Amino acid sequence: MAVVVALGVSVIVAAEQAPAAPPGKKLYEAKCIRCHKDLDPTIYEDMTWKRWLWKMKDKARLDNEEYGDLSDYLKGVREAAKSRKAR
Repeated sequence: MAVVVALGVSVIVAAEQAPAAPPGKKLYEAKCIRCHKDLDPTIYEDMTWKRWLWKMKDKARLDNEEYGDLSDYLKGVREAAKSRKAR
């Protein structure tokens, strides 16, 4: 019985500690993919993304915080992809 309780507590603690999706990912799915279905964050370099994000900021109705979150998310995705390629 003690083992079952301990396992149950571990599962609950692990579930509570699971990292939440970054806010930029939710924005990417809600604001970008909604219209640009096949948009791959790795196809452009940082400066090109900055230009596109700035261009689409008003159309996507992004406030400054959302713009920063989305920009950070896209940069993180690109950096992770570069890291995987380098291995």
